[in-house]
Amino acid sequence: MEYFRRLIDWVIYNRNSEKRKLLDGEQTNGPIPINDVGFLSYMSIGWLTPLVLKLFKDRRNEIRENDVWACSELESCAVNTERVEPLWIDELQTYGRDKCSVFRLWLKFIWSRLLLVVIGICFNAAVTFLVTGYITDIITQYLEGPETSASYVVGLVILSLVGHTLRCFSYTSLRVYGTQTGLRFRSAILGMTYKKLMKLKSMNGRIASEVITIFGSDAYRVFINTQVLVYLLSIPVFLLIGTAYVYYLIGLWCFVAFATFLFFYTIQIRKMSEVLASMKLLKMYAWEESFENSIRGIRETETRPMLQSSILNLISNAIMPITPSLATVATIAMYVNAGNKLTASTGFSIVATLGFLRGGLFYVPYAARILGETIISFKRIKRFMLEEEFKPPGRNIERPGNAIELCETVFMWESDNNNEPHNLESKGMCIYFVSQYGKHIGVCGTVGCGKSSLMQAMIGRMALITGHLAVDGTVAYAAQQAWIFNGSLMENILFGNPYKQDWYIKVLDACNLEPDLRQLPNGDATEIGDKGINLSGGQKQRVSLARAVYSQSDIYLLDDPLSAVDVHVGQHLFHKCIDKVLKDKTVVLVTHQLQYLKQCDDIYVMDDGKIAQHGTHESLLADNGHYTKLMEQFNSKMDYTSVIGIGFLFLVACPPFPSNNILAFARLYNHHFWGILTIGETSKAGEISMEAYMSYVRAAGGKIVAVGVFLLYVCSISSVTFSDWWLGLWIEQTVVISAPLQFFDANPPGRLLNRFSRDVEDADVYIPHMMDNLLQVLLLLAASLVTTAYNFPLFLIAVVPIGCYFFVIKTLASIPIINSKRLENVLRSPLISHVTTSCSGLNTIVSYAQENNFIKGCQQYTDMTTVGMLLFDSSMRWMGLRLDIGGSVIAIITTIVVLSTKDVISPVLAALSLTMCINVTSLIQFFSRTINEVEARFSAIERLNEYENLEIEKETGSLQVNEKWPSEGRIMFSNVEMKYRIDMDPVLKNISFDILSKQKVGIVGRTGAGKSSLAAALFRLTDLSEGHVFIDDVEIGSVSRKLLRSNLSSIPQDPVLFAGSLRYNLDPFNHYSDDKIWAALEQVHMKEKIKLLDQTLDLYIAENGENFSVGERQLICLARAILRENKILVLDEATASIDTATDAMIQETVRDSFSDCTVLTIAHRLHTVLHCDVILVMDAGRVLEMGNPQDLLQSPCSHFNKMIRAQTVLSPDA
Repeated sequence: MEYFRRLIDWVIYNRNSEKRKLLDGEQTNGPIPINDVGFLSYMSIGWLTPLVLKLFKDRRNEIRENDVWACSELESCAVNTERVEPLWIDELQTYGRDKCSVFRLWLKFIWSRLLLVVIGICFNAAVTFLVTGYITDIITQYLEGPETSASYVVGLVILSLVGHTLRCFSYTSLRVYGTQTGLRFRSAILGMTYKKLMKLKSMNGRIASEVITIFGSDAYRVFINTQVLVYLLSIPVFLLIGTAYVYYLIGLWCFVAFATFLFFYTIQIRKMSEVLASMKLLKMYAWEESFENSIRGIRETETRPMLQSSILNLISNAIMPITPSLATVATIAMYVNAGNKLTASTGFSIVATLGFLRGGLFYVPYAARILGETIISFKRIKRFMLEEEFKPPGRNIERPGNAIELCETVFMWESDNNNEPHNLESKGMCIYFVSQYGKHIGVCGTVGCGKSSLMQAMIGRMALITGHLAVDGTVAYAAQQAWIFNGSLMENILFGNPYKQDWYIKVLDACNLEPDLRQLPNGDATEIGDKGINLSGGQKQRVSLARAVYSQSDIYLLDDPLSAVDVHVGQHLFHKCIDKVLKDKTVVLVTHQLQYLKQCDDIYVMDDGKIAQHGTHESLLADNGHYTKLMEQFNSKMDYTSVIGIGFLFLVACPPFPSNNILAFARLYNHHFWGILTIGETSKAGEISMEAYMSYVRAAGGKIVAVGVFLLYVCSISSVTFSDWWLGLWIEQTVVISAPLQFFDANPPGRLLNRFSRDVEDADVYIPHMMDNLLQVLLLLAASLVTTAYNFPLFLIAVVPIGCYFFVIKTLASIPIINSKRLENVLRSPLISHVTTSCSGLNTIVSYAQENNFIKGCQQYTDMTTVGMLLFDSSMRWMGLRLDIGGSVIAIITTIVVLSTKDVISPVLAALSLTMCINVTSLIQFFSRTINEVEARFSAIERLNEYENLEIEKETGSLQVNEKWPSEGRIMFSNVEMKYRIDMDPVLKNISFDILSKQKVGIVGRTGAGKSSLAAALFRLTDLSEGHVFIDDVEIGSVSRKLLRSNLSSIPQDPVLFAGSLRYNLDPFNHYSDDKIWAALEQVHMKEKIKLLDQTLDLYIAENGENFSVGERQLICLARAILRENKILVLDEATASIDTATDAMIQETVRDSFSDCTVLTIAHRLHTVLHCDVILVMDAGRVLEMGNPQDLLQSPCSHFNKMIRAQTVLSPDA
């Protein structure tokens, strides 16, 4: 095989230097030239030849985006979106919301090109019939008749030559033209959908899933539907021509053939209807090990209708090959039985004509199925396009001098009752709120009182029922849960704004990000993972705040930005950023850090969705109402401060940080891997590996099963045996759940969604269809070769050059086809990632008016995928045309031989030879095209196979411990060092300490000190570089991760809730009774909240717990930990988003419910750890000090003492 490839290399590249220069040069610069080439180049796809040759030459190298052209303007997303939007507006205006149709929109968009396609179909059908049924009839009549004129023979040859040439080029042009049309409409739909996404009023789990489905599957299905529309449109043309000619041959007896053909075709269509009724193409993505059984169950449920669908599809496909034969036998038998004489010309013309019908209708069932699926996709797109749009607050301020006005307003959260059962009833919020320009407004209240909802109302994200809402000025919004996207730290701060060095440096200083730049491996150029996965909670908050400050907006809405930072950083943020840099700006600050409220010009106290109090700090204290209670509860936590005295202020002592050197951090490390988090997605080079095929065979049940399936195909009963092949491989794919944490850091969610949506869809739907076609044509080819060899053995001589020619073309084209498919697979991931990121950060994007930048990003990613898809289909057509030309040459040669042997061989044998020659040649062509497409589609298997062989979390031990382990809860770290990745610096450095049984340990330190990394080491989320961790004298590396983690409890910094019932979130395995669950809810003070909603444990929780406040989500997570009753509990900033009163109740709950447990509390609020037995202070991945809080407070040199003193809030000038 390699010898032949080298021979092809020599033939192609051993040319003159100009040709080599063309192939080695940058001939792929600029846009793809498909719309700028001449007529012949377009018809022959000659414009693609240089790229085909280049890719074949470089077949051992991975294809990259810069190896191919850019997207042409006419196929671009921007251009086609501009075309489709007016059509959609007209559709809505003409038919209304109920009767508007995306199907009709599709027809309007493509109608002019569709008209050309219809004309082209008629022409192609005519010339195809000319070189099959008609030419067979004429040649056979010539062989049977007395005509011997040489000019007549030459005319027949020329007619055959012209007919075959026109057939080849017209068919290829129709397919390429259809591909372009489909890609244009796909780009239009994606562009229009994304623009709609930017206009949505609200974003929830259902809408986000629909958007990802549209971008991942629906748009591709729309493209395929437009591409194969030619087959559906060809039905009446082929039937009309075929029926008319058979009627010309045998009169009314033609309707026997037509009825037979129609009968079996109707059966086929009916089976296809059953296929459509049973199709279910919904994909799931994995979460974590505890959900693996659920995913397997869902996948098994999903594959059952797929199994039924595949069986019906294979039965349907089995009907088509035998239909012409049955129709021919039935027609001829009845025709002769009626006393008619059958000549060779008549008989073989009928055979050829019905074969013409079969060829024309071969893909119709597939096209019909795609159309049915596309109609479902159209309905989903319509439903999404009709979602309610966001209307920003007006700027019509009633009183001059006001920046924000909410006068007698009533807001309502809207529930999605259609798709989220048991949803919370809509909750109203009555508000009167006014802020003047340049004023700093503080907002406080208990957890769940509506503070974050107020912020959402101000940016227009809550439905305004009554009242007046106006916001006069540009708005910067920093959400309570900071939204961070995958990009550099600088990109997250600039957020589309131009870079201004002096202002940028000032913002970094104000948001206290300078020390973090020292720690980050590549400074502000360090890549930040999706959702800030490689940043601490405090760092994410400060990046979000820096983004707001850098925007230089008029109004700043800051939703609890101080919750996740330590006291030093919090003080820095308030005084240097909020109180100084934003001094003349309008600021609305939601906070639980009540010590800062006295610095605010005005304060609003919220309770149960209403403004309970409003005034200055002094006036509210004098009222002795809600605010006074909150302050008393807060101040009661500051008693330890009075012990050590007030008036001494400690500010964090950082080394001098010259402003000129801030940006130099990005250049400290020259190694290009430093600061790179996500690993670029790669594709393999060359042919599809044998391992990919073997993984497919293994998934089908092994080699024996695969051989058995093939034999069953031979016996024509394989239709009911081969459809459940993919279930096994999917279950193997759940190995992704067991991948180490670093895998998810390095692979953005969009990349995983891409593989588990489109790649799995290829495996579920398209590959089985192509494999079925391949096995059918393989068996038909084998049967035809045997028959031809028996009846016309001389034709076997021609088979050798035919095979060699086809092998050369297939070999030459296979690499470009496979690599362009690989390129399209890779380029699709950034598009999906962009969409998922946009869904999660929609509020932030719109608040900063960055919609246009994100729309441009979507258009660019869409154009990249368009290029990959166009190159793949064009490469397929490039190969198909050249195979067609080769087959046509053989057919013409056979025609010449048959015509020249008149009176030497019988007309019957000559006609049989000609018919078989055409049949065998077309089968060889089809086989070559199909096997290349199957090979290209197997790139999806290749990509999934990478995850099948993924390195999982290594189990370093299987020690069997007592079932009650750990019974004491003693924890010991011994010289621990930990890195998140080998190429990164350690995040924990030489950590050693001993925590006794039942001790309550407070872990404190500035943001990014390594506190959460300590918890990661305890749970073995990352393997240690050095040292050991012991729990009850058992080295945790000696037991399995599953055993370890099941015996530890944790409440993370960002609360995690799943879509489903409250019970499912608390007890997914049904281990606990209802009474026990209610008791846990009562302990976290959530029982009354649930009861007030008049709900049971079946209360529906939206995806990510969106129908609860962040604080309420943390309380539910605490209830989950109480139920587990483990001996060790880790609280990672679990009360950061909770008010002081609720925090006090939670601390009491922890003391009561976990009195016999070892509790590690990671905290920034120092008063939450003052009750602990031991305080552990960390900085830069090291333990600075450890001891009893009383002892540490009495030592003036203690780091903890200095942190407590800093909690006394004084201005920097005090």
